[in-house]
Amino acid sequence: MHCKLSLILLLHRWLTKEEYGKVPRYLQNIKVGLARQHAEKQAAKEAAMVPPGMRIMPEEERLEMLGILDESRQDIEAKLQVWHLSPCI
Repeated sequence: MHCKLSLILLLHRWLTKEEYGKVPRYLQNIKVGLARQHAEKQAAKEAAMVPPGMRIMPEEERLEMLGILDESRQDIEAKLQVWHLSPCI
């Protein structure tokens, strides 16, 4: 009877622990490490696809360049519309 009571108390203490039912920290760390490795492999794979002399631009720089190119395109289109080119007949 005493042994059964000890087992019940031990089980109760185990089930009421703060960590009970949560993923252990070491497994969380392994998961983060695996995700990091996967991201590094993916980045290396993408970098290998970039032709020599070219590079992958950071997103902020890419968006800035797209804005500059769009302004330049609009400026050139506006200048071309002023010329009123007519076809030769």
